[in-house]
Amino acid sequence: MREVIGRFRTDLDGLDDAEFEVLCNHGYGACANALVELADPAAVPAAAWPFPDWADEDRVRAHLGDSHRRLRLGKR
Repeated sequence: MREVIGRFRTDLDGLDDAEFEVLCNHGYGACANALVELADPAAVPAAAWPFPDWADEDRVRAHLGDSHRRLRLGKR
């Protein structure tokens, strides 16, 4: 998954729904991991993805694998 998120385009203009939802899931996961590392793991509630349909890494790779190569109209 790191290779997909690492190449995620950063213009944030015209994200499709899947790109937005994957980005939200990634942020949520990063925060949940930080809480577990910094707090008492027993005090951290069980994580639930905000967009569970995009929790499958194979599905994310298939849909967003070339997202970084897309150019939107009006963008260079």
